[in-house]
Amino acid sequence: MKEALLPNEQCYVCKHFHGKVVTVRGADGQERRAYSCDAFWEGIPEAFILSGHDHTRPYPGDHGVLWEPAEEDLEPSWSPW
Repeated sequence: MKEALLPNEQCYVCKHFHGKVVTVRGADGQERRAYSCDAFWEGIPEAFILSGHDHTRPYPGDHGVLWEPAEEDLEPSWSPW
């Protein structure tokens, strides 16, 4: 199974990012691990991560949830390392 790709920088400072890794099945039928957020609770798409799409604009499958800045006083309870 493929390891989860690290999300783009915008994800880390978004209030909707979970930092949680889920297992998803890709269009090719292969399982992979992916980070999740409120927009993509079944895993942030690989194409989204690799292209660096600016998520202040809609993206197919984001359920209408767009990037919003995380509250500054919150410290993340997760680490990608």
